[in-house]
Amino acid sequence: MVIGGLIAVVGLLGSAVGIITAEAVKDFYKVVILPRYKPWLDKISATLPGTPGALGKAVSVVLHYEAFGVSVRVDSVGATYADAARQAHLIEDVHANAVAWILTNGPGKRVHYYRIADGKVNAEPMMYDHVLQIGQ
Repeated sequence: MVIGGLIAVVGLLGSAVGIITAEAVKDFYKVVILPRYKPWLDKISATLPGTPGALGKAVSVVLHYEAFGVSVRVDSVGATYADAARQAHLIEDVHANAVAWILTNGPGKRVHYYRIADGKVNAEPMMYDHVLQIGQ
């Protein structure tokens, strides 16, 4: 899958440079992720109807920060992919804040999870031992 490959590339880049700064995360998101995937999300959203009122569609970006041994997953959720994509611009800031949070508080567990819904996001990460635990 394209997104899975992108995540792997981002993980490798993070490993190669050691630590990714918050500004680098924002730049990568603005230049690589958003322009490439937003039109695609808008297109599929038009063909896949969402359930009114349900927060069932998500745009997710997972970055692994090798220097901390932490993966950070940020989901932008909405009733449709278009709803999720409309607030996806917040993902870059959430990742930047996640790095700042790790620097201040330490890594804690191996997976940090943030969820953006209706333009709001949790201030502190929900922490897990494995990414597959999210949503259980």
